[in-house]
Amino acid sequence: LWNLQTLDLSGCSSLTQLPVDMGKLINLRYLGISGTKLIEMPMHISRIRGLQHLSAFVVGKESGTQINELRELCHLHGTLSIKGLQNVTNSADALKANLKDKKQLANLELRWSGETSDTQNERDVLDKLQPHARVKNLTIKNYGGMRFPDWLGQPLFLNLVFL
Repeated sequence: LWNLQTLDLSGCSSLTQLPVDMGKLINLRYLGISGTKLIEMPMHISRIRGLQHLSAFVVGKESGTQINELRELCHLHGTLSIKGLQNVTNSADALKANLKDKKQLANLELRWSGETSDTQNERDVLDKLQPHARVKNLTIKNYGGMRFPDWLGQPLFLNLVFL
């Protein structure tokens, strides 16, 4: 599977985890996992640096499965859904995801479980998840914060069509 470039598992509704060694598929360009029930991403998905399409990223609690793994995935484009944001306990990790530099993302979904009571942490995390100004559709689900971040009102989001 060394040369595998496309892996589409979309609609595998019973799938709860991916193989531990997914990070070794360094030639993978497309990973479709929408419609699965993944609990977290496999360790070190950031090693797949050429990945261009990742339909969802499920934030885990363990090192190597956290949101900062998105930092190295510079070539992502199209649509990305980041789920499990309640697992981000340090907002500095959210900043390391480097969403602001992912210029090719047109659609971004940020999703919490809706089951936490730490609204200040959710606010801090959302503050650090500022997308690139080219994003067209931004969806925020189950956010428990009392206010939206300041970046949401900035005039640089001229391309934003849907919020």
